This record gives sequence, structure tokens and C-alpha cells, in this order.
Amino acid sequence: MDLRERRDLNNGLDTGMSRAMELVVTPLLFAGAGIMLDRWLDTSPVFAVVLGVLALIGVSYMTWFRYEMEMREHDRSGPWATRAAGAPPGSGASLGAVSPGEVAQGEVAQGEVAQGEVASGALLFDTSRGVA
Repeated sequence: MDLRERRDLNNGLDTGMSRAMELVVTPLLFAGAGIMLDRWLDTSPVFAVVLGVLALIGVSYMTWFRYEMEMREHDRSGPWATRAAGAPPGSGASLGAVSPGEVAQGEVAQGEVAQGEVASGALLFDTSRGVA
């Protein structure tokens, strides 16, 4: 394992641990503040439960949208990022993608669709060489 792979692995472990701690510690801190507020106001543990649940919802919301943002960035920076400008992810609008109805067997232009590549939800295979 070279230095770059080891660094990437350690960064991933650090990120995972910090997010796990965030998921656990933040609601506990808010629930603790709610307990102190309940004692100060001499109420039942209403504030502790409400603040703990709100913190859990907030952390879950942040985690979900952080994941979505990272996946969008990952999709944008990958070699498969040939989506047409302005097309929503998953719409099937790709630059260079050819639907099976548009291309007769063996008429795939060089560089458009490679053998076995997914284009518009269908697998295209080069059967002219007997390879499926």
C-alpha cells in the first residue's frame, strides 16, 4: 500500500469516526441541556426529550444532505460524468449515449459507446465479433 492509498484510508476513517461521534454526542448534549432546563424550570423531562429529538433530527438532516452533496461531487468528478449540461441526475440524458433504437447492429461510431457499456438504460454489445 503506497502513501497515497494509506492517506486516503486514514482520511476516510477519520471522517467516519467524526461523523459517528457527531451522531451520538450532539443529541446527548442537547438532551443534557434539556435536563438542566427541566431542573431549572422544575418540569418533567419534556425539554430533554424535545431537545434530544430535535438534535437527532437536525444531525440526521445534515448527514443526509452532506452525503447527497458528496455523491453529486463524486458523480461530477468521475470518468462517467458525461451528463448533458443542466440535465438532472438519473434522467438518462448523456453526451455520447446512444439508445438501442438509434443504432443498427454494428453501426456504433468509434468512441460513442464501448462494448458492453450502459447507454440509456440498455446494454449494447458488439455482436459482430461473436462477443456478447
